[in-house]
Amino acid sequence: MSVEAVKRVFPALEPAGGLPPADITYHTLANQRFLGLEPCALRFNFFRDQLYEIQFDCGRDQTVIRTLEREFGEPTMRESYGTFWYWDRAVLGLTLGSKVFGLSDRALSPNVQQAIARAVAAEKAGQAAAPDGARTAPAK
Repeated sequence: MSVEAVKRVFPALEPAGGLPPADITYHTLANQRFLGLEPCALRFNFFRDQLYEIQFDCGRDQTVIRTLEREFGEPTMRESYGTFWYWDRAVLGLTLGSKVFGLSDRALSPNVQQAIARAVAAEKAGQAAAPDGARTAPAK
């Protein structure tokens, strides 16, 4: 889905920055309800104007974990840094410390990671090429 298509569903969607060198933009939506959790702040992440991930910030307690496990069952993988549910076309990842979780498009995710890596490498190359003591400003 494009930004405009998501805005038709969620007219209150607001731009919230991004990573322009990687062609990534963020949009947010506050005070939402998801699976009975509320209030949730949602961040929609777009790569080349295609939605690749929605992040959900619905609180910092164990209720988030219990709700996801009740709704989606036993996770596919548990690691020290996160819990993951994998399906054919999507992955739901939960960061254990913050309890923020994201639903990502598995097909687009490798392209997004490559674009981020290229943007970081280009920034580092620009900094290395800058005259001594005159580093370039970081991308916003």
